[in-house]
Amino acid sequence: MPKKLDIDWKAIEGLYALGMKPEVIASTYQININTLKSKILRGKWQVQRGALQKRSNEVVEAQRVQTLANAGQAYQQRLVKHIEAGMEVLDSNLPTTRPEVSQHFDALGKVDKIAVRAYNLESTTHHPQSAVLNLNFLRVDSAPQVINVTPQTIETSTSPSAPTDSQSV
Repeated sequence: MPKKLDIDWKAIEGLYALGMKPEVIASTYQININTLKSKILRGKWQVQRGALQKRSNEVVEAQRVQTLANAGQAYQQRLVKHIEAGMEVLDSNLPTTRPEVSQHFDALGKVDKIAVRAYNLESTTHHPQSAVLNLNFLRVDSAPQVINVTPQTIETSTSPSAPTDSQSV
């Protein structure tokens, strides 16, 4: 019967699961590499190692996604701040002449173009009447969550609407 070695197999299993190579473990603990490899096979340590590596990769990927989401959210908040400041300027300087009106609406169009991106408004079709609104920017209680909304087109009538009586309204 072979002599019993005083080896901490749980520690060795932990090192292997963390990704350390069997050759390094064998030389560190001064054990035969073939003994270690047979222990790895019999104990099915590679399953634990694979699961731990998979979980580690998932955590790293989740951190990357969160970092990008935070950067995107910070950028979006900066855009919103600039849009609000731009709208304040446009509201305080209302146009009086025809060229000023033209410049005013050009500026509004540029602000609107940026606001569509900042407020996550996306055109889903080629119809200007339909858009998808991402309501996540209104949430302040938790992390953003995806809300799927089915876009609906607004049908416009080509016939003139009947005049309404202002006193009956």
